[in-house]
Amino acid sequence: MAVGIACFVGLASTFSNLVRGQDEYYAQCRMADFSVEMTRLPLADLPLLARIPGVIELQPRIMASALVDLPDSSQSINGIVISLPERPEPMINGVLIRRGGYFSSDRRDQVLVNDTFARRHGLNPGDQIHLVLNGQHRTFVIVGMASSSEFMYLVSPGTLAPDPDHFGAFYLKRSQMEELLDLKGACNQLIGTLAPEFRARPQAVLRDVESRCDPYGVLTVTARDDMPSHRYLTDDITGLRIFTLILPTLFLTTGAIVMNVLMTRVTEQERTQIGTLKALGYGDWPLFLYYIKLAVIVGVIGGIAGCAAGAVVAHILTNLFHEFFEYPTLRADFYPLLHGLGLGLSVLVAVLGTLHGASRVLQLNPSEAMRPVAPVRSTANWLSKSPVIWSRLGTSDRMVLRGMTRNWQRTVTAVFAVAVGTTLLLCANIVDESLPYLLEFQYRLVQRSHVDVTLNDPQGPQVLDAVRRISSVEYAEPILDVDCTLTHGAIQKRCRITGLVNGARLTIPRDARGHDVAVPATGLLMSRKLAEMLQVRTGETVTLTTIKGVRRPHRVQVMQIAESYLGLPVYADQNFLHTLMDDAASVTRLQLLTKPGIAQEQAFHRELKRMPAFKSVAVRNDQMRILRDSLIATFRLETKVLILFAGVSYFSSVLNCVLISLAERRREIATLHVLGSDPWRVGGLFLREIAWGNALGTLLGLPCGYFFGWVILSVHDTELYRIPFAHPPVAWGKTIGLSLVFSAASYVVVQWAILKMDWRDVLNVRE
Repeated sequence: MAVGIACFVGLASTFSNLVRGQDEYYAQCRMADFSVEMTRLPLADLPLLARIPGVIELQPRIMASALVDLPDSSQSINGIVISLPERPEPMINGVLIRRGGYFSSDRRDQVLVNDTFARRHGLNPGDQIHLVLNGQHRTFVIVGMASSSEFMYLVSPGTLAPDPDHFGAFYLKRSQMEELLDLKGACNQLIGTLAPEFRARPQAVLRDVESRCDPYGVLTVTARDDMPSHRYLTDDITGLRIFTLILPTLFLTTGAIVMNVLMTRVTEQERTQIGTLKALGYGDWPLFLYYIKLAVIVGVIGGIAGCAAGAVVAHILTNLFHEFFEYPTLRADFYPLLHGLGLGLSVLVAVLGTLHGASRVLQLNPSEAMRPVAPVRSTANWLSKSPVIWSRLGTSDRMVLRGMTRNWQRTVTAVFAVAVGTTLLLCANIVDESLPYLLEFQYRLVQRSHVDVTLNDPQGPQVLDAVRRISSVEYAEPILDVDCTLTHGAIQKRCRITGLVNGARLTIPRDARGHDVAVPATGLLMSRKLAEMLQVRTGETVTLTTIKGVRRPHRVQVMQIAESYLGLPVYADQNFLHTLMDDAASVTRLQLLTKPGIAQEQAFHRELKRMPAFKSVAVRNDQMRILRDSLIATFRLETKVLILFAGVSYFSSVLNCVLISLAERRREIATLHVLGSDPWRVGGLFLREIAWGNALGTLLGLPCGYFFGWVILSVHDTELYRIPFAHPPVAWGKTIGLSLVFSAASYVVVQWAILKMDWRDVLNVRE
């Protein structure tokens, strides 16, 4: 009961903390409802767009990628640079100054730095920082550290976890951004807010916005639900809500069933006293309420313990989320209503579990109840009717199975408890084994390059020759990324096609089993998730419309489907893309294999910093490290907590049932002792009972755990990332091993009780 309430209170409190903190932060910064990225929009034309129905406010700004050069880092650091007004004013996606101040008018080259990035690199107001923006090296003075709800989850494109060591957000004066990007009197991004009635379904308004902005070279239109930071946060909150429903339900159901067995045993044990009290004039309902009060006491104690443990769980989980999401304040608040609900739920479940056992009080006749219970009639169980099975069992196993079939309610309870525990254990182990497979698949099998370098603009093959001349580069391949819109029927999706050279070695698409999937000479190789979203199958055609350049639609066939766990990749042959776009050979990204060694790595990054043509640099080992240290570490902490809770439920439920069996058979056990059986041999009977119950429960729990593991991982099947459903034999082996450990622990307690039993007192005849 306590574990179930701890799950409910802890998860629900964490959910409330996250939602409340998100709402407060969004209100403080006036979080945008949508953004439009475009090539160039003259500010003089902005009033023409401000009258779009459903749009409350539009705000222009300039945004660009940059490279950051820090003295304490030999590697290249990526960044995103955003314009802000010269002076503080109310704005959409505003910033909160955490340290220092806002821009001043006495100096031009000033910058605000993302607070998390600054703290990670030891930057303070007054320090200098070097940015490479649009191929220009500039030095800026840091005037303050800021945060914004726009970057609550600050991740670079194509990654899953924040990496403030290698990615940050920076804010410059608008006038300086106009100069650096040659956007005088213009912008390349609009952000806006919608009327409340359109926020839940913004598609129609955003289509209108896109059509009116089309003459200015629209690149992307992004609703708030598709913004990476908001999407990551809401996906985690949704997953937390599902866990809040599933886990407490499993634990509390187990608790209710165990309470039923316990109260049935208690009323049976006290039937003589009940009959005597009825004969003396006590009514049915006072006696019935006596057992209900006993259930209330159990519920209150379990509820109080669960609420206390839930408060600790909520504090731990809230602090854990605070490490990943940049809330200005994220408090682990105490919610009296939630704790009251948890306490009430504990009492309600305890009472419901007691009703069946307590109702026996109403059925007892005083004259019958005051007599000893008639011996249970012995009947052949279904196993004894199978000579092939029954003849192979020893005497001890037959005794145990007869007892289990006679007390079938207790047996069902024990088996159910074991099945629930096994279900949770297998779920936890499947998640634990699936996460490393994600890394292995994505960064060992598919993306095999050591470094990916993105160019500022598409360039000819000469840039590849220039990079190959870097001494620490061992091998290089060109990539052509084409941003486009894919349409199938009424479904439309923006995506990026990755053009690979024939025989590419550094990006190799794979199927779900890890086998190579060849990129077709014509047509597209599409990821499974994108194919599902477009509802397209192999052999069908989609309409491809490029975003940049001549936006002419092309009918293209989907030749094959591949698996991917990051983003929504689409692959095509590079020559096919060049033909499709009527473009000469061009390159937008380079994939590199670098020579091993720290000295070689440092030399590579030094030379790369001197080449102004690059927009961002992604190092595979850094991406794997941050995923391993953050996302995987977090999931593994959650699985350990789940294993702990499952173990407590498993152990306590099995132990309850076996102790009840021990209490019912004390005279039998004492008789066996008098006849010469030692306590260890007697304890062996209960060990066999535990083993049979464990075997049956495990057989039922393994398929349920497989199903629930699939359900849990399906929650994380999103556009941004997917966790593969990996269930290797080690996950099943660990589950069975843990179930044996918990069963053995319950046997140890039972054996200790047998050793401490007073045989003579048990055999004394009571009047």
